[in-house]
Amino acid sequence: MVRQPAGNGFVNAGARAAALRITATGRALSSRMRKSLILLILCVASNLLAQTPQPTDDKNNRANLTIVLEALGDNSDGVVCRTTFRYTITSDVPPEIPLVLQGSIIQSGIVVKRFRYPLLPGQRDTLTAIHTLQPVDAIVEARLMIPLEEEAPVIVGKTEKTFPVVKTGKPYIANEAEGAESIVAEGSVPETTGAVKILTPRRDIAPQLFVVEVDVRPPVKKVEFWVEGK
Repeated sequence: MVRQPAGNGFVNAGARAAALRITATGRALSSRMRKSLILLILCVASNLLAQTPQPTDDKNNRANLTIVLEALGDNSDGVVCRTTFRYTITSDVPPEIPLVLQGSIIQSGIVVKRFRYPLLPGQRDTLTAIHTLQPVDAIVEARLMIPLEEEAPVIVGKTEKTFPVVKTGKPYIANEAEGAESIVAEGSVPETTGAVKILTPRRDIAPQLFVVEVDVRPPVKKVEFWVEGK
C-alpha cells in the first residue's frame, strides 16, 4: 500500500487559492451590499421627510386661528368689510370655559379698530364681524384667549394677516343676518322722524349690543322701542 504524503504541495496550493478567491468574492459582495443598504436607507429617509409634515414652532396658535377679510360694498366712510375668524378649540379647553377673541386693525401704521368679542355658545369654531375700513392695506391681528381675572390671559390662538382693501364700486346694503353692525355700516338708521331724532347708535361693552339714544321735541315726552315684540 502506498500512502499519499501528507500536505501535498499541489493540493494545498489549490485549496488556498480557492479559499482566497471565495474570501475576496465574499468581501466584494459584502461591500456592495453595505453600499446598497446605505443607499436604500437614505432613499427611504428622504421620502419620509418629504411626506411627513414638519411641526410648526408657533405654540401660541394651538387653535389654528385664521383670518379672512372680504369687501362687501362701499359707504360714505369707506369700504364695508366682513372679517371672518376661524379656529379649532382644542380638547383640553372644556366647553364651559369662557373664551374671548380680541385684537385690532391697523391701517397706515395707525390702529383704526380695536375689538373684543366674548364667544357665544354658537361661536365655537367661527366668528364674523363687520368693519368699515379705508381703501388701503389693513393688518388684522387677533388673539383667542381664556381671560383670567388676576393673571395674564391664556393664549390658545394668535395670528395676524395683511389684506388689501379696495373700493368695490357698489353701495353696501345691510344684511339683517349680520346683526346691528351691518345696519350701522349701511347708514340706514333714520336720524330724524318728526319731533324725534335718533342719534347714531354706539357700541355697548357687550357683543352685538348697541346703545341707542334719542333727542325729542315737544309734545313728545317718551320714546319706547319694540324689539321682537317686547
